[in-house]
Amino acid sequence: MSLLLLLCLGFLPSVAACPSYCLCASDIVSCSGRNLSALPFDLPNYATRLDLSHNALSVNAFILTPHILHLDLSSNQLTVLNLSIFTGLKELKELLLFDNQIVHINPEAFSDLHSLQKLYLSGNRLTTFPLGIYWEPGGPRNLTFLDLSYNKLSKVSGNSGPGALCSHPSSCSGFRVNINM
Repeated sequence: MSLLLLLCLGFLPSVAACPSYCLCASDIVSCSGRNLSALPFDLPNYATRLDLSHNALSVNAFILTPHILHLDLSSNQLTVLNLSIFTGLKELKELLLFDNQIVHINPEAFSDLHSLQKLYLSGNRLTTFPLGIYWEPGGPRNLTFLDLSYNKLSKVSGNSGPGALCSHPSSCSGFRVNINM
């Protein structure tokens, strides 16, 4: 009733329009291949899928709309995943970070990603991978797929080997790790 009254009085709920350099369709926002060097700040809050692939992004913090479920940051210029890069993305289920230049991952970089199920890190420059991300407080407890292929891995830190991810008490059925070293 109150929404109807607001609409009758000419007060419309504010919804960010699609940025002019992006394409928007339903809940999908694609800013792919736009040569962006900074994150868009004017994203619609209804977006659940965000494609920022094939840009020149090298971000330190990634505060976005809280309802993003799928985030594609592949083929950018990311080199380090710091502590606060994904802060606020608690609903994120799929994160694509392949074909960047990532050399270091802070073990707490994924600590806010409670719902993360799939993590793609192939084609980077990782020499080590912190398995501790899985059992960090607030870490990605629902992770079922991790792709570390085509990196320079010589050490997977934490417990021994990729099977260590499944030592956590939560269910790990169907978990797959791809590490073609």
